[in-house]
Amino acid sequence: SMIKNKLNVSKTNKNDYEKFKKKIQKYSIEAVDENSIATLDMPFELKDRVGFPYRLDRSLNESSIMIMGINPAGNKVDDKDYICIIPDADKLPDNTYGYHKYYDANYDLVRDLDVKLFWSSYDLGKDLMDKNIVPKDKYDTEKNKKGMYLVFSNSIYIHETSSTRLQKVLINGNELNMKIKQLLEVQIEYYNPKYIIVTNAWVSKRIHDIYKINEDKTNIIIDGVHFIFSGFISSGRLDRYNMIRLKEEIHRIIR
Repeated sequence: SMIKNKLNVSKTNKNDYEKFKKKIQKYSIEAVDENSIATLDMPFELKDRVGFPYRLDRSLNESSIMIMGINPAGNKVDDKDYICIIPDADKLPDNTYGYHKYYDANYDLVRDLDVKLFWSSYDLGKDLMDKNIVPKDKYDTEKNKKGMYLVFSNSIYIHETSSTRLQKVLINGNELNMKIKQLLEVQIEYYNPKYIIVTNAWVSKRIHDIYKINEDKTNIIIDGVHFIFSGFISSGRLDRYNMIRLKEEIHRIIR
């Protein structure tokens, strides 16, 4: 078999968000080499940079679509980054939370698949509506969708805007691959994705290495989870025609 390294994932997730979050934070911290932090010419307070994943309350048999990047942006944890993603927020009043360009480009990949945003899965969605952060019509729209939940995820939950700078403080080689594998598999266990769309070339390469995937594979199924690989798509990094090709591939696989 081409895939030598199988997913090590439990099939009985109990939606225990706090346990999931602690594992994510533990493995993310273990992926950082504190000796390397000391060599940087800018401050890097690790305790202020450990992020946390989105919560998703789902039934045990309910699947999701994960879109995976490398890490959360910013130089520290900001609650606004974790509260909500609102489609077409540029059309909303200025006092609502902005819709980051990163999420915009990624959401467009699956917008037509009737996906439900993760915050509609539990009382956060209603809380956001009550605080006038999410308009009632958008909350109702998300609640009534019939598609899979959409979750935005990361390979490592350490805040840093520059992914190049982040890579300078990570542990090396196989040890790092093992941490990324742990972080990936604990997210698969919690979110139960049927599809994982990786929108970062560095993460795509790591997953290819971890699971011994031929480097020319742009998508592959590993233990029932369909991975689709891409480079970074936000900020115009992927030109229009490659974006069209990527979206067509995603829709062909998911539909």
